[in-house]
Amino acid sequence: METPKPRRLYPSQTPEARKEANKKYRLKNPEHVKELRRAKTARWRAANPEANAAAQKRAYEKFMASATKEDIAKRREHNAKWRAVHGIEYGAAQRKKYPLRFLLTECKRRCVKKGIVFELTAENVVVPEFCPVLGIRLAWGAGTGARSPSSPSLDRINPKGPYTPDNVMVISWKANRLKSDATIAELEAIVAYMKREAS
Repeated sequence: METPKPRRLYPSQTPEARKEANKKYRLKNPEHVKELRRAKTARWRAANPEANAAAQKRAYEKFMASATKEDIAKRREHNAKWRAVHGIEYGAAQRKKYPLRFLLTECKRRCVKKGIVFELTAENVVVPEFCPVLGIRLAWGAGTGARSPSSPSLDRINPKGPYTPDNVMVISWKANRLKSDATIAELEAIVAYMKREAS
């Protein structure tokens, strides 16, 4: 069997020529090149979520290590402009993709404002298939941020206690709304009233 002859490299196939051709194409089609890069980056992020999170954390720490007040102000202004244009759409997509993370983030934000201890993470919070109070199947919303009666919600066993794994259960939003911060005696009084009026 004859050994195949090596393929001849024409001038346009040399590394230097390809590099020059790519450079000309990038200059001529900047928007298409940006589109290709965004798609490539999105594929990598989807395939490597942990590495992506670590990379973003390193980039943020590097920025904060040398950033001046002016740099931070510019970054915040840039982020505010971006959120004004893409915030609703991006937030809805992220809520749909990571519903538990957003539930915890929103709860933590409220706790910081009110000075309530918050020690919950996605690892120590268990979302059951059915609401332990009403027995309805729990289902996350469509990503719009709006709650539905069957949406999972965080309920403190002791309403005056902290948000810790031993004091929090995940129940339906409807059950949480009905329970609110009422005591057992108050709930029993409501049940007694409803039975009395219905008879």
